[in-house]
Amino acid sequence: MAKQERKRKRKSTTKGAPQGKNITGDEGVRDVFPQEGEVRDRLRKIAYDTAHSHGFLRIETSLLDPKEAISRAIGESTKTGDLYTVSVKRRSWVLRHSSFLSMARAYLAGTAKRKIGQPAKLFAEDILFPPPVEYGIGAWRTSLSFHIIGGPNDPIYDAQILLVVSQLLRAFRLQGAKVMVNSSGCKVCWAPYRKSLLAYYKKHAASLCGECRKGFAERLADTMQCRNDLCRELRREAPSFLDKICAPCSRHFQKVLEYLDDLGVEYELDNWLPALVPHGSKTAFAVKVPVGSGEVTVAVGGHYDYLFESLAKRLVPAVGGELDLERAVEAALSQQPQRSWSRRGVFIIYMGEVAKRRALKVKEVLRESGLHVGEAFGRELLHAQLKVAEKEHFPIALIIGLKETYDDSVILRDLKSGTQETISMERVFEEIKLRLKK
Repeated sequence: MAKQERKRKRKSTTKGAPQGKNITGDEGVRDVFPQEGEVRDRLRKIAYDTAHSHGFLRIETSLLDPKEAISRAIGESTKTGDLYTVSVKRRSWVLRHSSFLSMARAYLAGTAKRKIGQPAKLFAEDILFPPPVEYGIGAWRTSLSFHIIGGPNDPIYDAQILLVVSQLLRAFRLQGAKVMVNSSGCKVCWAPYRKSLLAYYKKHAASLCGECRKGFAERLADTMQCRNDLCRELRREAPSFLDKICAPCSRHFQKVLEYLDDLGVEYELDNWLPALVPHGSKTAFAVKVPVGSGEVTVAVGGHYDYLFESLAKRLVPAVGGELDLERAVEAALSQQPQRSWSRRGVFIIYMGEVAKRRALKVKEVLRESGLHVGEAFGRELLHAQLKVAEKEHFPIALIIGLKETYDDSVILRDLKSGTQETISMERVFEEIKLRLKK
C-alpha cells in the first residue's frame, strides 16, 4: 500500500514536467559567447570613437515602432505580418527591424519637439529583428549606423558617410574590403531604368536561378545582388543605370566621386548596385569583405529621402551608412589569427596557499591602476594556470610563489617567447606597460 502511494506521488510531481529535449543549442536562439564578445566589444569601441571624432551625436531609438507608420514605409517585398508584432491596448507595435526606418521616425519626432537641429549628425547602435520568413525565427543582428539628416541636399554629406565607414573598416583591420559605389537616381530616372531592367530579365528569365526566377519583378534588388553564378553572369550584360540617369542625379553623383577622390577614399564603381536602404535614392554603396572562399557584405548605405515622404508626406535630405556588426566580427575572426585579438593585459599565477592570498592583493593593485588582469584561482597546478593564460591569449604572466611573497617581488614571464625574469613589485606596473606597448 505504501509502495503504491509513493508511486502515485512520483507520478503527480512529474506530470507537468516538460518531456522534450534538454536545453542545448535550440534552433533560432543565438547567444554571444566570450570569444566573439571580446571582438565585438573592440569593434564597438572603435565605432564609438570614430563617431565621436567626426562629430556624430549618439541617439537611442525605440525598440518598438508604431505599426501604422511602418505599414506606410516598408517596401513592396515586406509585409508587416512578416515582422515581429506586439499588441498593447488595441494598438500594434513592430519590433525594430531597420535602423534607417527607426532613425527617420525618431528624427521626425525629435524635430517636432525641437530636440534635434539641422543638419543632424547622428550615430546609433541598434539591435534589429529582421523578418523571420527571411532570416529564421529568433534571428537578430546588431547595427552600427551613421546618419546626416536635414539641411541642404549636399553631396559632401554622402562623401562624409562613406569616409566614416571606410575609416571604420580600416580601423577594424579587415583585409580586402571593397567599397562599391553607384547611383540609384531618383523617381524620375529610376522608372524608365526599372522598365528596361524588367524587360531584360523577363527575356532571360530561363537563365536565372530558381529562387530569382520566382519573383524578380517584385524583388529586383535581390536579383541584382544574387550570388548564384547564373545570375551573376546574366547581370554583366544587364542595362547600366548610368546610361539612364537624369542630369541632376548625374551632377550629384559626380560631385560625390570628386569628394571621395579628394579624401583619398578608395572605391569601385558598380553600375548594377541597387539601392540597399529603404526607399533608397541617389548615392548607393556596399562594402564587401572576403571570408573563406566567398565574400560578405558588412556595410550598406545611401540616400533615403523618399522614406521621409512615405512617413510624413515630405522629402527630407538624408544619407546614412550601416555596419552589420555580426558580419564584421565574422570577417575579423576569419581573416586574422586569434593571437591578434589577444588580451592586452596580464595574467596572475600563484604557487601555494600563501602565494594565492598575495596574488589576490596584487591583482587588485594592478586592476585599480587600469590594467586588465586575468587569473585562474580555482586551479592549483602551475601548468593548469599557464594553460588558461595561453588559451585566453594573454601576452604576459606574473608568477608568485612563497619566495616572491616574502621578497615583495614577482616572476614576469613573456608567454610568447617563454623568457622570464624576477622583478620587484615597485617596478611591476611600469614594466608591464612597457611590454604591452611592444
